[in-house]
Amino acid sequence: MSNFENPFKDFVFSLPEDKLDLLIECINNRKDYDLYGVTSLEDAAIKYGRKPICPKCSCENYIENGHTPAYHKRFKC
Repeated sequence: MSNFENPFKDFVFSLPEDKLDLLIECINNRKDYDLYGVTSLEDAAIKYGRKPICPKCSCENYIENGHTPAYHKRFKC
């Protein structure tokens, strides 16, 4: 272990469980963006010129219907 004191330690340990889950999701999105240039499969489909499909039924005939609490797009077939 290094002698370096992590400046985020107190912040992370003070977070409630639900906020910690959101932080972990954001960190994973950042890592995906750094590696692939996108943060979701939907963004990758758009980047490579493919229309995203409905994650429930795999159809391409849908309308966007807002966002989930995690800010993912909602679809309505």
